[in-house]
Amino acid sequence: TGADNPFMSLFVDLQDGMDPKSLLLFAIGVFAAFFVVKNAAILAMVHTINRLTMDMRAKFQQRLFALFLNRHYPFHLRRNTAEIIRELTYSAPIAFDGLRLVMTMALEVLLVIAVCALLLTVEPAITIAVILTLTALGLVFYKVMVPRFRYGGEKALDFNAKIMKTISQSFGAIKDVKVLQCQPYM
Repeated sequence: TGADNPFMSLFVDLQDGMDPKSLLLFAIGVFAAFFVVKNAAILAMVHTINRLTMDMRAKFQQRLFALFLNRHYPFHLRRNTAEIIRELTYSAPIAFDGLRLVMTMALEVLLVIAVCALLLTVEPAITIAVILTLTALGLVFYKVMVPRFRYGGEKALDFNAKIMKTISQSFGAIKDVKVLQCQPYM
């Protein structure tokens, strides 16, 4: 009942002396203000997460590029140039996108915990039923989709490695053509 729940008793106290139309407008205003503030806070947190991971990624790629440049010549002879290009342009961004996703997931978990805590205080039985149902659906989705995502990721890495290898071989062929001065025959 309203007397047992502090949120409901506050609402009952607020509605005393208000006509239904004013009460409805007040409730709409409170919900609108809440959602604007909530979405602004989420936007600020997502922006901060993206900015942080992009800065970290840029610094990491700079250090990795400097490391590759400063390696001795036999290292470059032994390594596939396409792999080095892939590590610089593809693998590092994927790793930091993973970090960004983990941080975003942590934010989402905190939001879900806050919402569940609020809903548990207002209506515990329905909230527990919904939580159990959504957890079961999430586990089923995870079990079904993870192998597919993993396979797709491995295929994408292999495909990008082949693209980088082809580009690298093309640049090598251009160098050979220019060094041997075979342009008229091309």
